[in-house]
This record gives sequence, C-alpha cells and structure tokens, in this order.
Amino acid sequence: MYVKGKFIKLTGLLMRPDEVKRADEYLINAEGVPHTKLVDEDWYDTNVFNRFKDICAEDSLLKERLYYFVGTRVYPTIKRSAGLPPELVTPLDFIKFEAEGYLLNHRGEGIVSRKFIHAKDGDVLVEASTPGYKPDFMRGVFAGILAICDVKTGNVEYLGDDKFHITW
Repeated sequence: MYVKGKFIKLTGLLMRPDEVKRADEYLINAEGVPHTKLVDEDWYDTNVFNRFKDICAEDSLLKERLYYFVGTRVYPTIKRSAGLPPELVTPLDFIKFEAEGYLLNHRGEGIVSRKFIHAKDGDVLVEASTPGYKPDFMRGVFAGILAICDVKTGNVEYLGDDKFHITW
C-alpha cells in the first residue's frame, strides 16, 4: 500500500524538532530525505508512514495519543492547504467525501472503499478499513472532520472490525 507524502510530512510538522529527530533519521534511511523534503503528491509505502508515526509516538509527550492527534489535523490541514470543495456543507457531506479522499490518497493491494452501513444526518456507521493504521488515527480523522464543521458535541467510537460510529 502507498500513501501520498503530504500525510507523512504532516505528522512530522506537528512534532517538536526533538520529538521528530529519530523518526527523521529512520525516514532518511528509508527514503533518503527527512519529512520536510518529501514530495507532497508522490507515493510512499504506508509501512514507512506507520513506522514514522510509531517512532514519533515513542518520542512524543503524547505517546499513544499522538495517533488520534495527527488524525484530527488531517482535514483541517487539507482545508488550509489544498482547500475543500465548496459543496461540502454538513458533517455527513464531509464524511462521505473522506471515503472518496481515502481512495484518491492511497493505492495498492488492500485499499478498499468505505462501506456505509448507515449514513444519516447525525448518525453514521461506517466500515473504514485502513490496513496498518491504528484505529485511533481514524477516530481522529473523523473527529477532525466534525471539528471543521464546528460540531462541539460529536463523538467517534471505534467498535472493532474496522467499524466506526460517528454521531453529532
């Protein structure tokens, strides 16, 4: 599986220099460059991305909470940098858009479409298979979507088996 470089770069940019130092050493060994030199739209092995995040978590004050934190910053970062389609208005619009975005930003064996078990305003149950990613990362992605929609009372629960229950 492969992921675009901008998501690896995002993780590093959220870290303090002392927290990302060892992860950058790993990245230089694996890809030849630190996170700041990755090409945003180039493809990188998701195993490299996952190991980079793991090293960052080990060295971060956040520890395991880092995965959720990084996830919460994915869509706010996309909104600030590349922008998001103006037709996205409701949290449900954004959650459905995430399903499309996942397929656009990942490729390779194991990448499958999101499966919406039910999806109505205020209540979504989605099977979001993301091989190799920790569930807390995806919880964070969905929580970040709710945040950019100014939802203050939302909740994202991981139910197991790649299923997430999102309410607001």
